[in-house]
Amino acid sequence: MDQFVNSIKEQNKDFENAKDDAINEGRYRDADSIENQIKRIHDMKIIDALSKYCVIPKYGFPVDVVDLKLYVNGVIDNRYDLNRDLRIAISEYAPDSEVIVNKKKYTSKYITLPKVGELEKRYFCCCPTCKKINLTIDKKIANYCECGEDLSGERIESFIEPSLGFKTGITKESTRMKPKRSYSGEISYIGKGIKDDEEILIPNRLIIESFSNDHLLVLNKSNFYTCPVCGYSEKSTNNLTLTKSAKHKNYRQYDCSCDELNLTRIGHVFQTDVVKLEIPSLGINDKNGFAKALSFMYALLEGISIAMNIEREDIDGVVKWNYEFESYDILLFDNVPGGAGHVKRLMGKQKIIKSLQIALNKVSKSCCDEDTSCYNCLRNYYNQTYHSLLKRKYAIEVLNNLLNDLN
Repeated sequence: MDQFVNSIKEQNKDFENAKDDAINEGRYRDADSIENQIKRIHDMKIIDALSKYCVIPKYGFPVDVVDLKLYVNGVIDNRYDLNRDLRIAISEYAPDSEVIVNKKKYTSKYITLPKVGELEKRYFCCCPTCKKINLTIDKKIANYCECGEDLSGERIESFIEPSLGFKTGITKESTRMKPKRSYSGEISYIGKGIKDDEEILIPNRLIIESFSNDHLLVLNKSNFYTCPVCGYSEKSTNNLTLTKSAKHKNYRQYDCSCDELNLTRIGHVFQTDVVKLEIPSLGINDKNGFAKALSFMYALLEGISIAMNIEREDIDGVVKWNYEFESYDILLFDNVPGGAGHVKRLMGKQKIIKSLQIALNKVSKSCCDEDTSCYNCLRNYYNQTYHSLLKRKYAIEVLNNLLNDLN
């Protein structure tokens, strides 16, 4: 509970400092926006706050679930209850995405806006060297990334969290066509978690640490133009400008009073349990280092799933650049909102060895050529982006080296 209170106080202080900076620099519109964020924190319901900050389990008190409200000719249709976790909704329910309900197609067209104030907005820039997402509540980004790269000339982008859900608009295309959707990008590690006391250390070989309430970010890959009055949104298909003029109707199908749409991205910052594996041998200077890290990570996830009887979809991982060791870290996390303690079960030498051995057995089977991979070893629906990089021989190499070190 103390951590929860301190987190709220720290966040409120950050917003207050950001507001003061904006006022001092004459950015009064930004100051008003930040003031709305402060009010949102103060007005948050206690149950929602306790769940959001993982004081109580999210599966018992879900707060990151949003609806897609169905509207037909401006009239809401309450016969169907469509909702998704926000991580999924920013893809499946994003503006211009389509869903089939009872053999009818509906097109999401509006981001639901609060009656008073604004949706939560975050600013970020991506480091060109280590690809880390540097996140902030204001337009001020740190001058340097943690890897040492100068960020002063990098483009600052922003995104909103569509925490109130979406609404459908007019659907013009035939229901015979496959529903369109936009896609979320890779999950990015933000950090700021609470480090647990337990640690596994093999000097110069392997360091394993666990964190509670760690932060990760998922962004929709697309850019949108959004009306600040009614939430009408359309996917950008050409050169990006900060604003765009477009006459449109609101979700009630009346002419909207605002013709100016603002460039917007949508995303979601979520908290969960994370286990970090620092493996100095996965060097960034190795031209195959990233592919080796990915291949090992997906093999290990399969091993953990089997060894600990965890649904494979309930755990996932990301690869992160470690500037200190000039290597790649493996970050494993619970796919369950708020964390369910799945990956933390790895914190024990014998459990690690068992998971590594099972992973090695799985990728050692002759299901495909060692210079590639297949759906029987490393590949799955969710890692399609990396299929060309995943190779059994890379996973076998890293797994053998770690097992030799641990034994």
